[in-house]
Amino acid sequence: VFTRETAQSLASLWSAPLTSNGEVPKAGNARMIEAFGNGLANNPALSPDGRWLAFATDGIRVARYAPDQTGSVPAKTAQTVSGAGAKNPRWSKTGNQLFYLADDRIMVVNYSVKGDEFVADPPRVWLEKTGGAVDFDVAPDGKRLLLVTPTEGRDSTNGDHHIVYVENFLDELRRRVSTKK
Repeated sequence: VFTRETAQSLASLWSAPLTSNGEVPKAGNARMIEAFGNGLANNPALSPDGRWLAFATDGIRVARYAPDQTGSVPAKTAQTVSGAGAKNPRWSKTGNQLFYLADDRIMVVNYSVKGDEFVADPPRVWLEKTGGAVDFDVAPDGKRLLLVTPTEGRDSTNGDHHIVYVENFLDELRRRVSTKK
């Protein structure tokens, strides 16, 4: 599932089946799922079970995904799970949670599936400040995030980029910061 945008800034969601010869995946014929105006269809993400498609338009929306049906996703009838300005939906791999970026926060929506119905709880703040994250992903255990944030004082065009991985962050923080007064 991917987004196409025209020169006139009209966006649409597309789907293409993938096949593999054992080495390299190959995309089959793409077909449009839904067209949107004003470039407002991006960040499509399939749920781990492949039944649901989350995407950003005027908020985060979730629609039933049925790639083998003609016409596929009824995106215009998709359920809205967040307000305007939300982007980058990411599904938890282990639980029934959908994360997304809103302003400088990571939000999470718990959900359940009842038959063919997606039932979302109200969103709540998962991380209050992201440090200006432009993208993120959820760790497989659903307890940690990887945030992509701008590097201050660095020229992003010179290829000088770094990834900082902090393992056992809370243990390290407790070790460095004494709670005794």
